[in-house]
Amino acid sequence: MAIVTDETKLSKINIVYLEDMPEIRKKMVEDLRAIGVSGGILELDTVAKAIEFIKNKKANVGLFISDWNLPDGEGIEFLKAAKSSTLYKNVP
Repeated sequence: MAIVTDETKLSKINIVYLEDMPEIRKKMVEDLRAIGVSGGILELDTVAKAIEFIKNKKANVGLFISDWNLPDGEGIEFLKAAKSSTLYKNVP
């Protein structure tokens, strides 16, 4: 697992965040901004949308954050899809 300790790297990281509850998403984004993340944060609310992203988008992503229980499945399904992708297989 990679731990980002360099504030410069942390500030520029792009994150894909999978969470179905809007209040929790909002709080997490606020917390990420508070610790210095200034890169893009893509907020997704279903496993289907997250897997669609993995299959169809080419983006510079530095971190995936996922809820476990979602209305249409489990976050692990999304993470497995990411790890099976040649583009995203090394993203923590």
